[in-house]
Amino acid sequence: MENYDIGEIMRMKRKALGYTRAEVCARCGGMSEKTLSRLESGKMKVRRESIEELLRLYHQSSHILCPVLDAENALANRLYLEILLLLFQKNYMEAWRKFEILEADIVPKSEVSKYFMESTKRKLMYIMGQKELDGKETLKFFEELVAGMMPEGADLANWPVNWQEMSIYVDFFNLLARQGQYGRIIPIAKKLLLNLERCYHNIAIFSNFYGCLTRRLIRCLFEENLGDQIVQLAEKGLEICAVTGDIVNTYRIQGELINYFWKYDFFQNVEWREQCFEKAKEGYVLSAVCEDRGVMRYFRRFLEDEYGYMVDDWS
Repeated sequence: MENYDIGEIMRMKRKALGYTRAEVCARCGGMSEKTLSRLESGKMKVRRESIEELLRLYHQSSHILCPVLDAENALANRLYLEILLLLFQKNYMEAWRKFEILEADIVPKSEVSKYFMESTKRKLMYIMGQKELDGKETLKFFEELVAGMMPEGADLANWPVNWQEMSIYVDFFNLLARQGQYGRIIPIAKKLLLNLERCYHNIAIFSNFYGCLTRRLIRCLFEENLGDQIVQLAEKGLEICAVTGDIVNTYRIQGELINYFWKYDFFQNVEWREQCFEKAKEGYVLSAVCEDRGVMRYFRRFLEDEYGYMVDDWS
């Protein structure tokens, strides 16, 4: 996964800027074209100085650069990669435990490393319930972080975004949603969906973020009374989840769509009402299998309140 993220995304960034390998190497302290080629294919590590010059050239001021470059031992390197994988897998408890070990073992020297450590810590503290992800200071932090992830004037729909950066956008949307700033999320989320379709070839990463952004966008459209766009968006998201076998995002998108139908009183249509009943039962089962208790409670409440269907009596 990290090979695709670092090598493939680096190659796409170079092409998006219109650089040949020779032009990049001329700007990066004498890095050879052979070295750059091997880096883009994920086959080798490159010295710190070359990587830093490369990232500056690609306008990378976020945390694709490993903070491990500031560490002195192999343990920190392993911890860094393990934390990234655990975050992707949503194993936040273990990611937090390993992050605490890494934090005690590293003194970030570069600005990129500091941003990685700070953004990861804020994210984990929010998820673990140790700190509220709100307030002007945190919003400013994420606004600056997002602003530094692309060259000025670049089109987000076409600029290659690595999966760590995509995670930062998701965190940023969580913060904006908590403050009710749904209108700010909608245009950015739409461009990120296009970005995923155009730039990503890694199916697992593509499906995970596509489903996540689709769910967030449905809720924002709902809150902003833009319901005419919701059904088509949900259908496309569900189609992609079906192709990639993404069960979690399938039932969560269905939950957002049912909520939209429910709140806007579309249940006057008997056919839609029956379809939502079946989808809610299916969603309850899938969320129970995945032990997604929050979503389970939603489907249960919906089935009981709207249909008088007692889940405890269902076998």
